[in-house]
Order: sequence, then structure tokens, then C-alpha cells
Amino acid sequence: MENIILLTVSCCFLLVGISTALLFIYKSYQAFLSTYWPFVLGNLESAGLKEVIYRGHDPNSISDQASALVVDFRYNYRVADKKYTGTRVTYSDGINKTLGALKKLQIKYHGKSQIQVYYNPKK
Repeated sequence: MENIILLTVSCCFLLVGISTALLFIYKSYQAFLSTYWPFVLGNLESAGLKEVIYRGHDPNSISDQASALVVDFRYNYRVADKKYTGTRVTYSDGINKTLGALKKLQIKYHGKSQIQVYYNPKK
């Protein structure tokens, strides 16, 4: 009986690990493909960092909060005479970045008024 439970738990961990690895590989491949998307020049409106505060409550009504720095970029661009506004700086913007990585992005775009904006032609 113990062997069956151990085997079941091991298989679950293995499936979660394989699923996570496949998702990481897929996202990495999508990020790689995005470097081949067409691009246009866009107007950079702001290139800063902002603090986001996450608040939550546990069942005992004790409030809990955490904060993180995130990119606060805004730009606009035109594709086929249609105007778009964007905030995404890298393909992986949904992933928390280290403070060093955030500062590098801020330094890279500091003082620039125009930037290259890559866009997905399918969307």
C-alpha cells in the first residue's frame, strides 16, 4: 500500500515538473520568435518604475501585504494607419524581474523619445 502511494505521489510530481518544463520551453520559443516580428518607431511617453502593493487577508482577518517594483512604460505607435498604445517592454513582462534588471531597462530607455516597437502581425 505504501508503495502505491509513493508511486502516485512521485508520478504527480513528475507530471507537474514535465508540464512546467514544457510551458517554459514554449514561452521561451515564443519570446525567441518575437525578435523576428516586424517593428515600427514608436513615441515613448514614460519609462519609469512603480511600486505595486499586493494586499490580502487570511481567514483570521489579519491583513497581509507585499510590494514589488514593476516597469511603468507607456508608448504609442502606428501600424497601417491605426494608432496603438502599449506598456509591454519585453516579451516576459509578466514575470517579476530583479531590481537590477528593472534598473537596466530604465537606463536603456532613459532620455529616449522614440523606440522600436515590435508587434505581432497576427494580432
